Amino acid sequence: MGALRWMFAVLATLCCSQWALANAKGFLEKAVPLNVIATTPTDLMTTEEPLIFSGAATITVCASETHERWRQRRTSVIALGSDFGGKDLPENLVPFFISQPELAVGRFRWVTTSIARWDPVNSWPPDARVTLQWNRDLKTYGDSSEVLDWDAEATLPIGIPFDITTPDVEIHTPPLTMFVHGVASDMAMDLTDNHWEASTGLKDDLLPEMPPDGKIVMEFSFPVELAAVEKAIKIVEVRDDVRKATEFRAKVSKCQSLRYSAAKLESNSNDEATCLTVSIKDGVLERGVKYEAIFPQGLRYNAKAGALTKEISFHFYGLRNFRIPFHPKIDIGGMTLRMWLPHGLASGTSVNDLKGAFSLTENSKNEEMPFEMSLESKGVMTLTAQFKPGAEYKISVNGDPNIRDGFGLPLESTAANILAEEANPYIAFFQSHLYVIGYDNENKIVQTDYQMVHMVWFAKGVRKVTLYLTRISDGKPYSDAALVAMRRKDDDELDYYDEDKLEHVKTFTTDAGGMVEFSPPPCVMATWRCSDYVYWVRKEKTNNMFSAYMSPTNPQERIELAGRLVLDRKVVEPGDELKIGGFLTQREGSSVLPFREAKHLQISTWLEGRRRAFGAFIDPQYGTFTATVKIPKDVDPGEYRLSIELEGPKFDLYLSQSYVIGRPRVPTATLTLITPPWVKPNATFEVEVQASSLLGPFVADAEMTLEWKVQGNYGKEFDENVEILRTNSTGGLSYTIDLANLTRPAVTGEMVEISVTWIGPTRERIRERATLRIQPTNMAVKLHRSLSTDLPNIEFGGWVSVTRTTEIGVIPLEGFPVSLELLSFPDSVDISDENEIRAQLSDPTHDGNFPVKLEKKCTALAGVPESQIKCRFQLPKMGHYGFRACAFDSIEDYTACSVDLLGKTLEEFTEKYVRVP
Repeated sequence: MGALRWMFAVLATLCCSQWALANAKGFLEKAVPLNVIATTPTDLMTTEEPLIFSGAATITVCASETHERWRQRRTSVIALGSDFGGKDLPENLVPFFISQPELAVGRFRWVTTSIARWDPVNSWPPDARVTLQWNRDLKTYGDSSEVLDWDAEATLPIGIPFDITTPDVEIHTPPLTMFVHGVASDMAMDLTDNHWEASTGLKDDLLPEMPPDGKIVMEFSFPVELAAVEKAIKIVEVRDDVRKATEFRAKVSKCQSLRYSAAKLESNSNDEATCLTVSIKDGVLERGVKYEAIFPQGLRYNAKAGALTKEISFHFYGLRNFRIPFHPKIDIGGMTLRMWLPHGLASGTSVNDLKGAFSLTENSKNEEMPFEMSLESKGVMTLTAQFKPGAEYKISVNGDPNIRDGFGLPLESTAANILAEEANPYIAFFQSHLYVIGYDNENKIVQTDYQMVHMVWFAKGVRKVTLYLTRISDGKPYSDAALVAMRRKDDDELDYYDEDKLEHVKTFTTDAGGMVEFSPPPCVMATWRCSDYVYWVRKEKTNNMFSAYMSPTNPQERIELAGRLVLDRKVVEPGDELKIGGFLTQREGSSVLPFREAKHLQISTWLEGRRRAFGAFIDPQYGTFTATVKIPKDVDPGEYRLSIELEGPKFDLYLSQSYVIGRPRVPTATLTLITPPWVKPNATFEVEVQASSLLGPFVADAEMTLEWKVQGNYGKEFDENVEILRTNSTGGLSYTIDLANLTRPAVTGEMVEISVTWIGPTRERIRERATLRIQPTNMAVKLHRSLSTDLPNIEFGGWVSVTRTTEIGVIPLEGFPVSLELLSFPDSVDISDENEIRAQLSDPTHDGNFPVKLEKKCTALAGVPESQIKCRFQLPKMGHYGFRACAFDSIEDYTACSVDLLGKTLEEFTEKYVRVP
């Protein structure tokens, strides 16, 4: 853990004892060796392993002496005010040296006459291996040392040398790291209209692929010298995991941009860079063969860094085979299937040639069905057919040596299964599925045997609507039905059955497959509500009309927004101005354009207990905006947040950034709060606090304010406690929290929030916080439903993840056995208190005391989609249900569960979604 802390900051305070008195009269007779007695962190004194430095880590040395007859005294090393200049200190005034100073360039400064600080000029370079060597010839200066509560008879001689027995310290820095952005290829981009991607493809494709003009785009954590890298890099062929002796010559160039265009990636400068491209200078890569680009261990990639301590490599392959990259099981929610052509088509190959190799079959009929194919672009092909919701299909591609891709490779066979999905009742953006509600002879609302699927899709900017009417009992289509489409006339509340408030759009007759299709006419009103549609199914039966309706959230063609909010600084002083900027973009097809749907936006922040808003204009040419926030002079220091919220009929976007109001200065003290990562509901546990001062050990008997409370589910807080505590002689304290004595028992899923506040040596406010999850075991289960539905006979699944909380963090347990259960409640169960129901179901041992019925159970593996996709559930009828996922923790002998509640009674469904005429 000490090494991890050194990766962020190294701040050593060396408190040393120098002299001791020999007799009771207090006369100074002999020198006592100067030793390191305290460091921050303690690893500097205790470790025999090298310490890890990174970033702009600094080192601070405090020269002081202590004695049993006085509490503390400081020893001056330089004269007061002698280190105000900008020149480097001479060697006789620095407390330590660093071997190989070219790898650790920095400057010493005596911030007081007894405290020296060393700061690196730049960040520590990677792969450095240096030694911190104490300057044992450093001497004290003068006889004006500050003495606190000391014996007046004591004296201090001048020029006493350091006699440090602490050993020198090895310092290592993290190794150079490389991130591969991918492979760039102008040829592949031109062949696919910019739809090529080197690392995407079928499961058994050998990726990433390297076209003949390909360039590997890689970024390093530290600048590397191009000439040194090009000379040392090796590109070798790998067969059966064995590297062959044959090497390819590589060309290394400097990146000019990270855009994936090979022509724009290169620069001819032969200096150093963090972004490089690597290409094959000569030779041809074979199809289906693995290659590796190797940066060998010991490579001196920069004179300002160490030699590479560990080999870095990246593997790639020759061109992939020409196949249509189907997913093995395709779920489709419309009439169009889009397919990717990874290399496009050869100049002599047409889409009709490719169509001849395709076949599409509906599984239930086992006969081929008609379809149309077209090229959306060079790299994207579409297939359009009359896919019926709930039906399964098989699509096959037969290999043909005469059909070739853009690189001249022949077409190979592929196949996949297609499932035309049933629709989600509450997500109307793409499609909706609902039951037909009618009336019986007594004019009461009943659920009929009919259901309707409503699909909305866009073709070249024109909205299309497809309706599909079927019977629930046998799934057969409802043909020759009279279907009436109506929409609201005005801005009044939508009434599904009042014809006076509805505008007739069109009357249809369903075909043999129970389907109709139409394009809704444009809205006349200047409001998006005119897109709310009602569909009636007219069927005479004992003089009653059966009706169907659509949810009022009929879809709109949405605008996909993205943006960035930027502050000129993160810390702003009271009374100052905070400059804000940013940009907004919108996507149109494959293009990203400046946002132009609004001319201005509003930026808001909470200051002094109220919301303050600032307007900003959006530049329509670039989508950029700027604004200025004036910070009041008397505002309380602390962390605040700026936010932008855009909302309209076709778009919505939320952006936010945090900032701090205060007066920035170098911290003079640190506070550490140590807690367990999790606790049991009735646990008793210790909280440890450690205070450290960077000005010297002024941390004894320091007053600390410790606050803790339990954060209940749904934001309810209880058992708030405030304790005033004091530290011991070393700046530490401990406090015990007993959850067994709460005003009410804690339950799984709740949180213990702890904060410690200390007014430091220079009156600065220092606060540390910690949040502990209450759970019976350190294992946690999370359950997400694949489909949000409360209606019966609609299939859904669950995605389950299992994690274990340890001292080093949260570890996912992929492949851990889990069980998924669908539980039903009798109508007599009161479900108003969902918190109580979740708590009961979260403990399977309570099932015997709680009236639930197991409808279905399935076992799967956490985090493994192939296993969890087999577990499918559906509600058998209207009512209330629980969906539960559980995993058994053999270490704690406890079953951890996650619970989701779903389902509605027919009365609840009617009250919420049906307006009675």
